[in-house]
Amino acid sequence: MGQFFDSVSQAFARNREVGAPRFWVGLGLLACGALIWWLWASRKATAEKRASLRAASALSNDDFEALESLAALGRVPVEEALVSTAAFERVTASGLASGADADVIHRLRELLHFDRLPRWAPLLSSRELPVAATVQVEGAVASIVELDERSFTVSLPSQTPPRTPSLELTVVHGSEARYRLSCRVLESNRVDGRWQLRLAHDEAPQRFQLRSYARVAGRSEAIEVTPMWPTKSPVVGTLVDVSAGGALVRAPMPFSIGELVETAFKLGSHDFAHLGAVVVGSSASRRRGSFEVQLEFSGVDGALRDRLVGSVNALASRH
Repeated sequence: MGQFFDSVSQAFARNREVGAPRFWVGLGLLACGALIWWLWASRKATAEKRASLRAASALSNDDFEALESLAALGRVPVEEALVSTAAFERVTASGLASGADADVIHRLRELLHFDRLPRWAPLLSSRELPVAATVQVEGAVASIVELDERSFTVSLPSQTPPRTPSLELTVVHGSEARYRLSCRVLESNRVDGRWQLRLAHDEAPQRFQLRSYARVAGRSEAIEVTPMWPTKSPVVGTLVDVSAGGALVRAPMPFSIGELVETAFKLGSHDFAHLGAVVVGSSASRRRGSFEVQLEFSGVDGALRDRLVGSVNALASRH
């Protein structure tokens, strides 16, 4: 009987020795299968998202691939470059600096309608200026006669060309602001009694606000700022100052220049909600961990403008 039990014990031991490797092999195969399935599902979801974005953009496959490459180069999600002027300017500036095809970029600009800058939108690059726009060059009034993604040409009435390697230009964009541009002179030619100067683009024009309304301190009232795309939760900040044309907000996070937002805040006894605005400035505040965000209101007219002006004036009279 003892020999029988010994033989059974030895049999179980042999099974354990053989079964352990089989168990770990099986577990490894199961893990590999799960990983393969996850990769397949992720690629499928990515492909479906890409197809949906391309269909919504109405771009050809070649044009969409070109925008994808630019977005990857600028480290910006392609869905943001499709709808945000600021994102588009950022990725195309990176692309041009890396040798991207300027004609392809210009075609994308036209297809996505970024060639028609609204009067209320901030000027993010001289590439957004329209042909025939009036600019001031060293006190003389000039006009833009040619413009592409790499340079633009202004026509000057002066008898002698500027002697400096770079020029400062001033342009007023709509009624929104005055901008100062610093541009390298690439070429100068005499054409029909006028000097034509080909200039490199300025990718960061300096903005000077044109104020049409009184501005008053916000007295630290809370303000909600909600990005209109993509859908996000409201960001609660502090109203530093406000006018009927815009506001300065201290926020816990930065915003992209050109980003469209909705605001909600209270002035005195008046509540203002769903007030559209565009971000025209965003920089780190002197207060650690906060940012100063400049907003310009859009679509404020009629009774809403009168109510906003009245609220601002009422606050100003108390200071």
